[in-house]
Amino acid sequence: MKYRALRAQRLAALNAVLWDEEAGAWFDYDLENKKKNGEFYPSNLTPLWAGCFSDPGMADKALKYLEDSRILIYQYVPELDPNQL
Repeated sequence: MKYRALRAQRLAALNAVLWDEEAGAWFDYDLENKKKNGEFYPSNLTPLWAGCFSDPGMADKALKYLEDSRILIYQYVPELDPNQL
C-alpha cells in the first residue's frame, strides 16, 4: 500500500511537471529558464514506453505527437548514405 501511494505521487508529479496537454508529450524541464524544452527527443515518449501515465487518452495524444513531429518519415539524404562514403 505504501509503495502504491508513492508511485501515485511520482506519477502525478511527472505528469504535472513534464506532460504538455496541447502537444501530447512529456518534455524535459529546463530548471534555469523554468520552462519545458519543446524540442523533440526520444525521451519525450519514455513515460509512454514505461507505462507512467494514468489516462489512456495520453497514449493517443502521444501517438499524434509522434506523427505530427514527422520523425518517423524517412527522408533519403544522399550525402548521408553510408554506401556513398
